[in-house]
Amino acid sequence: MSTPTSGGHLDLELQDLLDGRADPSVRTEAEAHLRGCEDCRRRLAALEAVRSAVRRAGGPVELPPELAARLAAGLDREDVPALPSPRTRRWAVAATALAASLLAAVLLLRGREPDVVEVVTRDFRTQSATLPAAALRTSDVGALERFLRAANLPFPVRVLDLGMMGWELVGGAVETLGGRPSIVLAYRRAGRTVICRMYLGSTGVLPAADRVEEHRGFRFHVYERDGVTAVFWQEGPTVCVLIGDGPPRDVVDLAVAKAMAPG
Repeated sequence: MSTPTSGGHLDLELQDLLDGRADPSVRTEAEAHLRGCEDCRRRLAALEAVRSAVRRAGGPVELPPELAARLAAGLDREDVPALPSPRTRRWAVAATALAASLLAAVLLLRGREPDVVEVVTRDFRTQSATLPAAALRTSDVGALERFLRAANLPFPVRVLDLGMMGWELVGGAVETLGGRPSIVLAYRRAGRTVICRMYLGSTGVLPAADRVEEHRGFRFHVYERDGVTAVFWQEGPTVCVLIGDGPPRDVVDLAVAKAMAPG
């Protein structure tokens, strides 16, 4: 796999970033390219959305009414010959629905991409005070994992017990983050709360970090916003984020310890 030439775009590198299998040197160059290439960031976001939709789909995907009407009008204008059998018709309908669903995902991503760093740091103020209404409030790691897995998320659910580090699990919930499902976990120690979030994605689409640290093969993207520190890192197809308003070094060190903890 090679990185893009000057003026080029990422291709297979996008899939490798999503799968978490890119070599460290390739990941570094690809992430640098993504920070300066809006087109590749949109293509990566589209791949993430399509993968998420396909994994979650248990039946027909409903399209936005306006897009559905436009697709129907386009089909009505076509001179489509009759299909030879019910089986062929069912296959064609399924294939058309899948193609339309993927097209819808790409079209819906043509709007402005959310600044994930801004969202998680803004949400932290609310989430650190109180978990979402639909959250399960428990310190039982197993019970919380079962609760979250029932949501059929498109990425592995991993809840860690940080008790050895002095942080007590408070509870967790599923919320959207930039239109994607995301896990929200809360831990508390001595009156202070940290939030961990996980979602299907790639750190390659993040804005330029205040600093990047590498520890045992992990790259930690560190952002400081209005007294809140957010640390992002990649675990396979999942992006993990630890957010806290304590000393930035403490938040980074906890993120590193969490990433290194056995799952």
